[in-house]
Amino acid sequence: MTVTWGQLYDYVYKKCNFQDVDGQLTWTCHGDLRFSKQFCEENKVNWEATKEILEGHGGYCDCEVLFNVEELIGRDMRMVTFDLATGEPY
Repeated sequence: MTVTWGQLYDYVYKKCNFQDVDGQLTWTCHGDLRFSKQFCEENKVNWEATKEILEGHGGYCDCEVLFNVEELIGRDMRMVTFDLATGEPY
């Protein structure tokens, strides 16, 4: 199964509930990476490696993933997935 960074961005965007309210952009961010972590767990993506990459590109919370990381890591790039039973990447 191929999981891309674009899928992560789309997931986080939905979870942060971005909306235009009377011309003002609003969203929900809890100041952490909970939605990014949920995505990784649901899609068997290596969370620790992903967290290191996100933080290394200025993504210390979910909204920063969209504001900082998305422009640096392309949507079509593959994320590292692994077998939960063996821990081996695939």
